[in-house]
Amino acid sequence: MNRIALVTVGDELLNGAVVDTSTAWLGDQLALEGYALVISISVQDELPAISDAILAAIARADAVIVTGGLGPTSDDLTRLGVARAARVEVAQRKELVELITARYAARNMQVPSQALVMADLPIGASALINDGGSAPGIFMEIESVPLFALPGVPHEMRGMFIGEVLPELRKRFSGVPRHTFIVRVALLGESAVSESLRDWESNLPPGVSVAYLASLGDVEVKISSESARQAEECATLAADLIGDSVYAIDEARALRSTLASAVLHLMREQGESLATAESLTGGGVAQLLTDISGASDVYLGGAVTYQAGSKHQLADVPEEMMNTRGTVDAQVAKAMARGIRLRLDASWALATTGVAGPGNFEGHPAGTLYVGVSSPAGERAFKVVLSGQMADDRARVRRASAAHALDLLRRSLAGLPMGTKAGVITEE
Repeated sequence: MNRIALVTVGDELLNGAVVDTSTAWLGDQLALEGYALVISISVQDELPAISDAILAAIARADAVIVTGGLGPTSDDLTRLGVARAARVEVAQRKELVELITARYAARNMQVPSQALVMADLPIGASALINDGGSAPGIFMEIESVPLFALPGVPHEMRGMFIGEVLPELRKRFSGVPRHTFIVRVALLGESAVSESLRDWESNLPPGVSVAYLASLGDVEVKISSESARQAEECATLAADLIGDSVYAIDEARALRSTLASAVLHLMREQGESLATAESLTGGGVAQLLTDISGASDVYLGGAVTYQAGSKHQLADVPEEMMNTRGTVDAQVAKAMARGIRLRLDASWALATTGVAGPGNFEGHPAGTLYVGVSSPAGERAFKVVLSGQMADDRARVRRASAAHALDLLRRSLAGLPMGTKAGVITEE
């Protein structure tokens, strides 16, 4: 298997100002093509550090990808770092000056003089076309190892990798593509998922690999094989073993499913519509739904009913109910769901109320969530207690609450039991 090295450039990646998403994305794309990302080096915006990292990567790999540091500012030093590693100078390329000038002109802007530094390339290098931005990429061989330097902006890097880098890698190296299917699991811990697959995993056919990736409210089980059919069959069996916490099985190259897309899919199949009323989640459920293209076919809209007054005004929750019971309450969650469903004439509605923290509210600890679900059949409410360190993190409580709400709606639509190991859930 051909070995690929990655060098990511930028102070912002090391000081926490920007989260590095490029490494994971590139590693995934390379694996799908049958290549191995064997080393990733992150360096600051410093010329010796960049050139040293490039040389270290060249010594370890059959090809090198560099991301970041190709812009027009004084800290964009990658082109100089590549030149230093290759022991050459940089020179301005006339065709790149014309290209950069034309792109600024298309936006009715004059080219700043500093922007023309992006037309400099190491001598002997070729430019990689950047259709998504201004900075060209760089391709050159150093010590017979092909090197591709791409911008650090994620959408520019991804477009150039697909359009420029991947075709060149395919020409040079005979990678054996692997087919990957991803089992997506809601609200089970990674250890619980792994435990349910332990015996199955120990008896996998040769050539089939399994990897786990956990994030808040979600676990991915990636099953890969050189045979697409074998990978899909193994993924289907794994999903059966995990059970009804599985909400999707995706082919890795396909559009990613989410809990929100799973809910919308069920609603389309059943000819239903949805409205939301949110307190604790503050519009987070609505955002997850509207992130999905075509959500308006199903999702009618909603309201952020954050205070008691807005719960009454926008979702018709009786004031006397909140005066008596408070706002963090199962009956209030039911009333919110019923009120917004009737207001927007939806067939289903979802409501959230609770305590994001820090600290207690109305006698309830942080991490307390009530979810209301309303349909023509009536209202149901569920209490979720988020435990452990999560309850001390307001942002995590809100994100986890949105995931729980969507999964409870998914289970309601599909007629599934409401149990989960990701918190204490009771129907109220």
